[in-house]
Amino acid sequence: MHQKTRSIPNAWPIPRKDRKYIICPRTNQKMEFTLPLIVIMRDMLHLANTSKEAKKAIDAGEISVNNKVIKETKLGFGLFDLVHIKKLNKTFTVLLTEKGKLYIQEVPTTTIKLSKVIGKKALNKGEAQVNLSSGLNLVTQEKPKVNDSVLLDLEKKQIIKILPIKKGSDILITAGKWKGDLAQIEEVNGSRVIVSVEKNRINLPVSHIFVLDKEHSGWFKR
Repeated sequence: MHQKTRSIPNAWPIPRKDRKYIICPRTNQKMEFTLPLIVIMRDMLHLANTSKEAKKAIDAGEISVNNKVIKETKLGFGLFDLVHIKKLNKTFTVLLTEKGKLYIQEVPTTTIKLSKVIGKKALNKGEAQVNLSSGLNLVTQEKPKVNDSVLLDLEKKQIIKILPIKKGSDILITAGKWKGDLAQIEEVNGSRVIVSVEKNRINLPVSHIFVLDKEHSGWFKR
């Protein structure tokens, strides 16, 4: 399925005049934070000259996303997803610029993924089903809260660290005027937080932030 290029999200770093149509990615993440894998390979990493070449590499099993070899050519690649290119032996992720535009960054890990908790359901024996921003669902005895972030070991499919919304936490702002800015939480007031950006104190809903650890904060080019 394709969509007109003029209708793509503003966050996509794709020139609207280069082509009339662009592939519509299949994704469990928000569309504004998801890029088509073929577009990443062809237009951003320049690993293919055409869609056909990019599809050939995917069909050959040369690409893995979140530690899983994929053969789906229409797959979307979202914020903090990990795509490993076997031929290059390199891993990349999607991040946000200070202007709220998506960009591709090489990163050192292939198996530790950052995700945000977007839903949670209590189960038996102290377990809970945790729904993550990447589309993954886990059954765990860990106790993250909705809107916290977690570090996920993709090989073991386990949460290895919870990154709570609390004073002093590093965050990425994901919506509104300050989308793409990095900040630190100064106050937590229920479902809202106070952060400072460029000497401005900003009151944000927790749905507009993504808690980071120190390593992931360091991934951003600023």
